[in-house]
Amino acid sequence: MLARPARMVLSEMTNTNTNASCAMPSKPMMARKEDICADPSLLPENLRGRKQPTSSRAPTAAPALKSSVAVPSSKATAAAATAAGTKATLAPRERTTASSRNALRVLKATGLIAASSAAVTVAPAPQASKVPSDFTAQQEQQEDEAVDQMDVASSSASAAPTPAPTPIVDIDQYDANDPMFCVEYVQEIVAYLRRREIVDRVSSNYMDVQMELVPSFRAILVEWLAEISLRCRMLSETFLLAVNIVDRFLSVRAVARDRLQLVGSAALLVACKFEEIYAPRVSELVHLCENTYSANDMMRMERIILSTLQYNLGVATPLHFLRRYSKAAYSDPITHTLSKYLVELSATEYGMLVYLPSEIAAASVYVARNMRGISPLWNPVLEHYSAYTEEQVLACARDLTELVRVMELDSAQHNNPIRRKYKSDRCSAVARISYRPLPTPTTAAAGAAATNTNF
Repeated sequence: MLARPARMVLSEMTNTNTNASCAMPSKPMMARKEDICADPSLLPENLRGRKQPTSSRAPTAAPALKSSVAVPSSKATAAAATAAGTKATLAPRERTTASSRNALRVLKATGLIAASSAAVTVAPAPQASKVPSDFTAQQEQQEDEAVDQMDVASSSASAAPTPAPTPIVDIDQYDANDPMFCVEYVQEIVAYLRRREIVDRVSSNYMDVQMELVPSFRAILVEWLAEISLRCRMLSETFLLAVNIVDRFLSVRAVARDRLQLVGSAALLVACKFEEIYAPRVSELVHLCENTYSANDMMRMERIILSTLQYNLGVATPLHFLRRYSKAAYSDPITHTLSKYLVELSATEYGMLVYLPSEIAAASVYVARNMRGISPLWNPVLEHYSAYTEEQVLACARDLTELVRVMELDSAQHNNPIRRKYKSDRCSAVARISYRPLPTPTTAAAGAAATNTNF
């Protein structure tokens, strides 16, 4: 290769030096100039007393120095916020207000108060001459009012917290894997029974349409049905269904006095066929009636009852609701048996027809808990699953308590078949438990506040 002329080599060296000098940043020079302006001692002695000329054009700063205040990083901001929060918690209110105001001033002065937390964006640098050294009195007053409102809101929220609602215990959670409890359908079953008790409700004054019958005749018939069911060891469901069939039939058909026992025995036969595994024979029922009626009379009355009731036998009795309510009350076997005793006692009283079966079941749980000394007598779990408040249960509970008092104090009732049944050891002798008068609402509330552990 031929050697290049000396003129070309000299030209290239000159261009290289020029580019290198142009590429040098102006930051060190600007920094020295700023240091000299900031510290007059750096000036020569002959220039220290003179006034330095100011440039009309603002000095051009480096790209990293566009803002007069350095922008903190995200980690530094988080650390500063944590430290500020800890200090504000431990310091008195005056220090909290001053620190909040100072932080607000810095954010507004740097232009970061409108910055987004998702992406850090540096605000454009304000003019050095336009950045105020302090806020006006009006701005300080507005900031103080805003901080005061925040303090009042936080203090009121901490002083009066909103009470959380009491969670309702799921009484079916432990029976979810038992197919006999039908947990998947229990809510629909209870809702259906609540509808049926309204549809099949018996009039509480149907004896007014009977020409030859009075409420005392009904009481005698119900006691006879209880005697037969006890002698034949029938289920409580059979006895309650037989009483329900008699009431519904007498509410729509007039019956002579000498045919009332025939209606009761035919109703018991229908109930046994519906509830029992082995129903008694017709001849046995004729014998129990002391052959007052024939077998043909019995079967004919059975057909009349079924046609009158339109074969509607799947009615809701208090015992259906009692099992649900005893489960919600966490009743032990003795308390549940005592509740069954109260339910069967209510079937003998004509005046108890004013209450729905679900009300009688709820009141029997209430009275049984009172007789057993369990407090509180009513709780949110029972109110949730029975859909009755304590005030709604009290009227029926008073009538049930009066029935128990009469059954205990009246010597003529000591031979009552229902009482004899529940005085036996097979029923835990719950009929021997003495009755207790219901407490007044004030006493009940005080007892519930003192003892709130038993369900």
